[in-house]
Amino acid sequence: MNSPQIRTIAIGSDHAGFELKAHLVEVLTKAGHKVDDHGTHSTDSIDYPPICAAVGRAVRDGKADMGIVLGGSGQGEQIAANKVRGVRAALCNDMYLAEMALTQQCQRVVDGWASGHV
Repeated sequence: MNSPQIRTIAIGSDHAGFELKAHLVEVLTKAGHKVDDHGTHSTDSIDYPPICAAVGRAVRDGKADMGIVLGGSGQGEQIAANKVRGVRAALCNDMYLAEMALTQQCQRVVDGWASGHV
């Protein structure tokens, strides 16, 4: 996203996505964005649906401009985020899909998979 405006981005992951999430938080913060980190905060195994739902609610409720959820495959995280009424989350395995989701499909929550490090 090549946008000069500062965005508030809600982000969350399961334990498999923790390292990628930590990297993205650093990159997004350095780019001037406000990052609302919903966890997890370690590589310890956790139950990810509440985290993904919290990211989705932050976007739906206007507390964040967009959301990112990350996991081992991304499938479960996308499903969990999409269970929040009013949220449209897309599994984005590459930059093309992420750009299409954000610009053409009106999604504001994108999902990546950490095992492939997109």
